Amino acid sequence: MKLLKRLLLGLIAVVALVVIAGAVLINTIDLNRHKDRIQQVVLDKTGRELQINGEISASFFPWIGLSLNDVSFANALNFAGADFAKVSSSDLRVQVLPLLTGTINVNLVELHGLELTLQKDSDGKTNWDDLMSTTAVVETNNGTDDVVQEVEAGAPVIAALSVGGLVVSDARVLWSDQQAGNEVVLESFNLQTGAIRLAEPFEFETDFTFSSDSAGVAADVTVSGSITANPADNVYQLSGLQLKTNASGSGLPLERLEASVSGELIADLDAQTFDVTGLQIEAVDIPIRAEIHGTGLLGEPNIFGNIKSDPFDVAKLLSELKIELPPSFDQSLLTDAIIGAEFQQSGEQLLVKEFVAGTSGIRLNGDMQLTNLSRSPVLSGTISSDNFNPGPWAASFGVEPADKQVLQQAKISAAVRQSGQLLSLNNIDIDLDDFKLQGNIEVTDINAAVPALKFALAGSEIDLDQYLPAATEEVPAAEESAPADTGATAAPLFPVDLLRELNIDGEVTLARLKAAGITVTDIALPIVAEQGRLELTEARAALYSGTVFSSLALDVAADEPRLTLSTNLNGVQAEPLLVDVLQDKAPLSGAAILSIDLLSRGNTIDDLLGRSSGAINTRFTDGALNGINIAHEIRKARAFIGGQQLSAVESELKTDFTELSISAEIENGVLHSDDLAFKSPLLRLSGEGAVSLVEQSVDYLLQVLVSATSEGQGGKELTELNGLKLPVPIRGKFNDLSTDFTGVLIAGLKSDFANQLRSRKDALIEKQKAIAAERLKQKEDELKARLQAEREAAEAKAQERRKILAEKARAKQIELEEQIEAEKSALKDKLENKLKKGLSDLLGN
Repeated sequence: MKLLKRLLLGLIAVVALVVIAGAVLINTIDLNRHKDRIQQVVLDKTGRELQINGEISASFFPWIGLSLNDVSFANALNFAGADFAKVSSSDLRVQVLPLLTGTINVNLVELHGLELTLQKDSDGKTNWDDLMSTTAVVETNNGTDDVVQEVEAGAPVIAALSVGGLVVSDARVLWSDQQAGNEVVLESFNLQTGAIRLAEPFEFETDFTFSSDSAGVAADVTVSGSITANPADNVYQLSGLQLKTNASGSGLPLERLEASVSGELIADLDAQTFDVTGLQIEAVDIPIRAEIHGTGLLGEPNIFGNIKSDPFDVAKLLSELKIELPPSFDQSLLTDAIIGAEFQQSGEQLLVKEFVAGTSGIRLNGDMQLTNLSRSPVLSGTISSDNFNPGPWAASFGVEPADKQVLQQAKISAAVRQSGQLLSLNNIDIDLDDFKLQGNIEVTDINAAVPALKFALAGSEIDLDQYLPAATEEVPAAEESAPADTGATAAPLFPVDLLRELNIDGEVTLARLKAAGITVTDIALPIVAEQGRLELTEARAALYSGTVFSSLALDVAADEPRLTLSTNLNGVQAEPLLVDVLQDKAPLSGAAILSIDLLSRGNTIDDLLGRSSGAINTRFTDGALNGINIAHEIRKARAFIGGQQLSAVESELKTDFTELSISAEIENGVLHSDDLAFKSPLLRLSGEGAVSLVEQSVDYLLQVLVSATSEGQGGKELTELNGLKLPVPIRGKFNDLSTDFTGVLIAGLKSDFANQLRSRKDALIEKQKAIAAERLKQKEDELKARLQAEREAAEAKAQERRKILAEKARAKQIELEEQIEAEKSALKDKLENKLKKGLSDLLGN
């Protein structure tokens, strides 16, 4: 509208200048001889030079006619370009007889080849401001001195004219706004009107080519209608407006935009009102109807009205915009789209009431107001949706939740405020089925490529597993050899450029979250991102009767991303956690205490794993290894070796422990551990080895020590094996670990039992030898005692016969000694045979 106003002002100025020049020429007989005088008059009246380079011709009856060719009118001082306006040819005719009655009847004004330059400088001054004033600035060039002076104008420079018609052909209008930094060109401008009479309608038609390099738009435009001007009543009317345009250019979202506008306008300047009725706009197949009214035009304008579209198809609009929807998208969601609102603008405030926008799938409503319109506009208001079904929307984007009972209803609402570079969304309320999310979001630097973001959001309970797609059974792939290293570089894991631009300070809290089977409560996730550093600081939650605290930091400010992680779990019950994760029986129970501290660098998974370092410490108390009863396995192996059978009563498949702990040092992606400790009434476990995160492999030696007592799980039956040591190697890839616990157990038991038999055999032989020696010594002592008694008796009896019987006694003694030796030998042989027979019976030979 401003552009058209400036265009009309320029045209009127040119027409006025032609009329002024014509009036002067009519009163001079030899017009061409008086060009200099005409040009001086214009200079005196306007302060600008008028150049008449072509011939001047005139007629005097029945029309006073004037034709000018090749005329130019100078530009204002300090504006680019020499000319404000140029006309290739012009023709003006005034009827003579009405002049006798004081009536001026201009029949027709024709302008051909008009070139009009409208400009605004960086201070907001235009190159026609001086023409609208009562004084003009004149610049002359006399000799070598430039003289600038103010010239008083005796009457307004531009006067209102009534003409029988106006024809403008092949005109060019340039509008250059240095203050706004844009430029608009109207070319091939043609305008034709019917007879222009006061208080009577006159038709007009115009067509031109519009272009703006700064906006990236070019368009062919045609406009027609009827204008009624009634200066007496100060009422002006535009009827039957028909505007059509065909636009293209990089500044448009479409390759080509066709639009049309029609309507009626009436303005009553005395009443200071205007009314636009029957306004219809259609573009990209969106029909829009509107009414606009205004009051207090010359004081405090109050403009109000309404706008509403007829139903249209958003899918068709997206197609025009070259935006492709997924093949699965349900386009019925985008039908029956409407937009509409009531508005009122008064002074510095614009109210938008009963705003509605949406499709058959979702409708948004709200009220908005815009204040400080001429200074720093501030937008505020509320926006909300009706209850809608999000299920079809999700399905259109290929999202099929595992639970068909979710994604049934949703609703959103928020208070919106935008001032300068700050956008705030307060009192956010999002309902999704039974889940509710509330909070505030603040966006600053909204025109930046990556605006700064602050938020505080609080959610209720949500089960993400219900909303995620159902798990599908994967068919095991055939074993393939590892692909050869092609030398290709892995894709970057982190979008470094984007992360460096992030400016985030916010927190999300959730009352309860279930995801991947795990249930977490009382969740708080503080997030900070600034200057290339993204931090999840002191995240906390309650987890299966315990707590978890974690901090994660990703620093991408330097050339190489740096990742740090610190996590602590305290009192977390392992069994219910593992049951939910595995959706099966848990292999472990007990209260867990875990700490993880990791540091790594790189921007690929392999780099992060291969360059990781840190420490892991974990401890479980009062738990059990589920799925295996080591005591039962040992008893079973022992029975197998002895050819026995266990009782039919099955033992519970778990191994109790009082404490299980292990720690590991991580260096270059390899975990080293040598302090495994497993304590139970039956067993002690220890071990050492390494786990490679890069190669996904394990090389670990587990040491099992039987420490059975008469108490505890199966201890009474295994006291005989107390002290038994079993080495159990665990080796292989993560997905193919190999260990033969049963084989190791049987081999260990066999070795231990053979050692026990050998020990028992040796002990029995030594025992029998000791018994035989004891008996032999006892017999020897008895024989010695009897011999001593007989010797003493013989001594007593032989006192007198000693000499005679000495020889006989000696012989007798020898005989007795030989008898003793024989008995000794016989007794020894008897004992040895008995011992051999006992050992043979014992060994089964």
